[in-house]
Amino acid sequence: MLGDMTSFLTPRLSLFSAVVATLAVFGGCDASTADDTESGEFGKTGGDGGVNATGDGASDPNGDGSLIDYTPGEDPDAGPPTPPPAPPNVSALKGNFISGAETAVGTIDANASTYLYAPKIIYDGGLYHFWACWGVSGDYIGYKSSPTLAGLAGTPLTAALTPSGNEVHTCDPSVVRGDNGYWYLHYTHAHGTRVAVAVNPGGPYLKGADIVATPAGVAAGQYGRGQSTVTRGGDGNYYLAFTNLIAPVEPNSVVVLRSADPAFASFTEVTRFDSALIDKGAYTTDLTYDPVTHHFLFTEGRPDGYTAEWISRFDDSFKFVDQMRLPINVATGLPSEGQSLLTDGMGRVLTEAPGVHNSLLIASSTWGAARGSYPTHVTGPSIWKMYPAFRNLTQSFDFEGPSNGGFGPWPGSNVTTYTNAAIAFQGTSFLATNAGTAAANTGGAFRDTTWPIFAGSSYRAVMYVRAQDATGATGNACVWMMGGAATESKCANYTVTNAGWKMIDLPVNPQGDHTSFRVQIYAGTGTTFVDAASLASSVFSTGFEQDHAGFVPVAGSNVTSYKTSAVEGDSLLATNSGTAASGGGAYRDIESVAMAGVPHTLTLYVRAQDATGATGQACVWALGISKNESACAPYTATQSEWQFLSVPITPTTEHSTYRIQIYTGTGTTFVDAVSLR
Repeated sequence: MLGDMTSFLTPRLSLFSAVVATLAVFGGCDASTADDTESGEFGKTGGDGGVNATGDGASDPNGDGSLIDYTPGEDPDAGPPTPPPAPPNVSALKGNFISGAETAVGTIDANASTYLYAPKIIYDGGLYHFWACWGVSGDYIGYKSSPTLAGLAGTPLTAALTPSGNEVHTCDPSVVRGDNGYWYLHYTHAHGTRVAVAVNPGGPYLKGADIVATPAGVAAGQYGRGQSTVTRGGDGNYYLAFTNLIAPVEPNSVVVLRSADPAFASFTEVTRFDSALIDKGAYTTDLTYDPVTHHFLFTEGRPDGYTAEWISRFDDSFKFVDQMRLPINVATGLPSEGQSLLTDGMGRVLTEAPGVHNSLLIASSTWGAARGSYPTHVTGPSIWKMYPAFRNLTQSFDFEGPSNGGFGPWPGSNVTTYTNAAIAFQGTSFLATNAGTAAANTGGAFRDTTWPIFAGSSYRAVMYVRAQDATGATGNACVWMMGGAATESKCANYTVTNAGWKMIDLPVNPQGDHTSFRVQIYAGTGTTFVDAASLASSVFSTGFEQDHAGFVPVAGSNVTSYKTSAVEGDSLLATNSGTAASGGGAYRDIESVAMAGVPHTLTLYVRAQDATGATGQACVWALGISKNESACAPYTATQSEWQFLSVPITPTTEHSTYRIQIYTGTGTTFVDAVSLR
């Protein structure tokens, strides 16, 4: 029985109705203190070396856009480089995703006899859930689930929703789970957008009234109102976006509604904008929310020859921020109508789930063979593609503002910023630098930023370089980690032409803790243009390739690392209670601002060392400044397979430190792929 679900059938209010927002509050463990013991465990330190990193200088560009040699005293602005920016506040944590080429691909449904498009994929309750428009007798909404990504391909679709009443089709599924545990399936039919509700994600669903309906007077060939997509924002409210293609009644647009109710029994219009802002049409766009960066994300397959997936970012007020391009490998499937980022049950983007580690996963329809009267752009299999996911450690160095993006020149070197939208990799401006009178591969430009960097974490530096002219340019791009432990660096040589931009991608895995980092371009020959530079990371991420990655034991417990079959890499952490009572184990403190109301999630994998199994709890603590807060997830692990754990925490007050803690019970626990985001 669906019980009181019938309450959501009440008529919808007008598009301009008001609603009182409600906030979601998340709880944690009952424990009020965290162990804070000393440890005699040891780890490695050191680095891979690099070019010495000190010095300053200034620049003076000619009026023709070229660079000239620097001579002290001839430039009235000569002097030290622009001081580095102040240590970042919490707003600097709100960086964008940076990603490269796809790393994996797989099949969700072979789609051998009909058509599939407009998919939705969610990981919730230990299962992957998948919905899509399914060609049966008109559009149905099909559903399948599996505990693994690979298992989806062999699971048959079942009908979750079929046309009824005045509906000709049911399509464009977007699904969220409410606080009451019910599943709310938002969909489109021929006359508007509607919601249906069920106890189980696969149905049966009880249909409600239209949320918005297509008005009379719409011009021939116009789509109407529909293609709804839903997520839950950081304020606890639900946000629904739909395409409003009803000219000449109103200009075509994307409309965003807000409601405290996942059924949208009442709502407020938040904004509407020209669909060209995110796509040339915004068909079957997918709206998600990223709780770490506090951005709403629209995912699109832009109709530019389908050469890329595009993610458009908006802030909490739906002010446009920027776009990210994910290149498509046509050989692994050409995405078509409908893309969906993997989310949790609230419609919030996930980068960690079984088989998905630190990655964006996009489900998509694809182009296929001619099949009866079906359009070929939806006759291919439904697939997933995975892309590495990183978030900015600090603000991107995009050179759109003054002061050369904070970069200063080496003594004798030259640095300036040019504005030319036809050349820039992104935006309209970019940096230019050369060695000037400095020796080749020692001069150039650099920027220092104060930010804590932790041993065992995973970082990634990305920048794009090209030459100013046909003679080309050479040099080195480096990231330095300074202060605290012995200086470490990661560098890559480049040789570029002026024909196009080349991406430099530097994975950085520090073996010691540091207090700041430096992004540096050592100019060799020629003049180098630089754009879209950034350093990205999680709050903390490790695969234990550097011994214990800073984890230490609770008094009496045992901690070590093994090189053996791991989730990632070839190493893992092992811990047990030893002589400690139940509640021993290992922990790692991370000095990182924990702000009230800013959610983070601890994810990790556990399994038992031997056949007797292992038990315990994985916890994340917010410590310092105010009363400690925590959230925990218990586990019972076996030797045969890795168990994925996800522990969300939203502090209610500010803190200075996060602690990741494994409380061991019985047996020895193996731990791997630990991330706090």
